[in-house]
Amino acid sequence: MQKWVLLGGIGVFAAMALAAFAGAYFMISDEYEFTQRTKPTARAGVDEFSRTPQTVFAAETPDWIKDAYTDLAGTVYSLLEKSFDRKLSQRPTVFIVMAEGEDNRFGFTGRARYGEVIVTLAGGAWQKSSPEKLDLFRRGMAHEFVHLWQWDSVGTNRAARMTWINEGVAQAIAAELMMASGYWDENQRKDFRKKESKKCADGLAGRALADTTERTATDDAYYGCGFVIADVVSKARGETVIQFWREFFIAHQMQEYFEEEDFFDFIRLDTNDAIFTAAVDLFVNKPHRDPSFAIDNLYGVAERSNARRDQSVMGEN
Repeated sequence: MQKWVLLGGIGVFAAMALAAFAGAYFMISDEYEFTQRTKPTARAGVDEFSRTPQTVFAAETPDWIKDAYTDLAGTVYSLLEKSFDRKLSQRPTVFIVMAEGEDNRFGFTGRARYGEVIVTLAGGAWQKSSPEKLDLFRRGMAHEFVHLWQWDSVGTNRAARMTWINEGVAQAIAAELMMASGYWDENQRKDFRKKESKKCADGLAGRALADTTERTATDDAYYGCGFVIADVVSKARGETVIQFWREFFIAHQMQEYFEEEDFFDFIRLDTNDAIFTAAVDLFVNKPHRDPSFAIDNLYGVAERSNARRDQSVMGEN
């Protein structure tokens, strides 16, 4: 039997309806426990707590996870609103599910869709806090929050057509949010970039990223290579990942969906650099015997593109 704890300022009847929905959705007992958690102390740059999602915790959720979520949600949600310069069209609901597992293991899985996030924390090791678990929880939640803006900005069909963009961009923006929230320092960001680059190299396994499908691709290819591409584009522009995607979504919001060609065309127009655009295109569409070399080369091309961009700006001045 799994009970639920409600976080957020909604009424008792709304809470009962929400919990009843959760019970049906997860096929669990219809007995629930409701509590109101205290509004957290405001951190610098965080708007009022009511701007964050309404959240339903499994009653078995450890207090340290609830505290970590409360600390993170207002900060990250506010940063996303400001960075994308828009609010979500509706206030989302977040479900935190505790799943059984081995006592010495812990896993994080998330699923986001329009207006809803479901996070499952599997394994008994979640019952006690550690720096590694706290970091995974924060980064995972930031990743899922990014998906809310992706779905709200580009719609179901458009977000689902290229999984490496959907997941990789969420990874890259989540890393920026971890920095902006003060959870990471520069060394942690660099370490994460190395890990994602290695995941990309391991995930390609001699295939082209464009040739991967849901049957053949691994999370390493989708998440790692998508992160690399989002990261190199931001480096070529000399701006953040989220700035590029905010502008991209605005440019394509009237289309039914965007294609891969739209992505490359926007890079070409935005950077005014055909060499860099061609390098990204080749990285996506060409199989690589040595993916690690290809990744390092792509970062090098991005740095040279940014240098040419700076020289062009200096020439104009």
